[in-house]
Amino acid sequence: MTLLGIGMVLQAVMPGRRRLFTMSPDVKGVRSTLDQASARQLMHQTVLSVPGVSGVRVRVGRRRARVRALVEFGDPDAAHQAVVTAANRALATYGLRRLPRLRVHLGTAAGLQPTQRRMRRRARKQGARAERKSS
Repeated sequence: MTLLGIGMVLQAVMPGRRRLFTMSPDVKGVRSTLDQASARQLMHQTVLSVPGVSGVRVRVGRRRARVRALVEFGDPDAAHQAVVTAANRALATYGLRRLPRLRVHLGTAAGLQPTQRRMRRRARKQGARAERKSS
C-alpha cells in the first residue's frame, strides 16, 4: 500500500507529456500526438506565407496559441483578417482533440498608419484626458 502511494506521488511530481498535444484518432485504437515545437513551426510557416507579413512570433500552449505578426505593407486590417484566417486554418489541419484559443496581435512597421483599433483607443484616451482636465 505504501509503495502504491509513493508511486502516485512520483507520477504527480514528474513532468508528463505536457509538450505533447493529443490528436483526434482517425483509426480506432491508434493514438497519435503532436509536439509543441512542431505545432509552433507549422503555424509560423503558415502565417509567414500571408502577403504583407514580414515577421512572426508564435507561442503555442495547451490552452492558447499566440501569434504576433509584423506587417510591412498593405492594409493592416486586411492583413489582420488574413493572419487570423491562416492561423485558424493551420490549427484545424493539426487534427487536435482540443483546439487552443487563438490570440493574434498585429504590429506595423515604422512609417505605416496605425490600425483602426489603435486609432480608436488613442481617441478614447485623449477624450478621457480632456475630461480630467475639464473637471
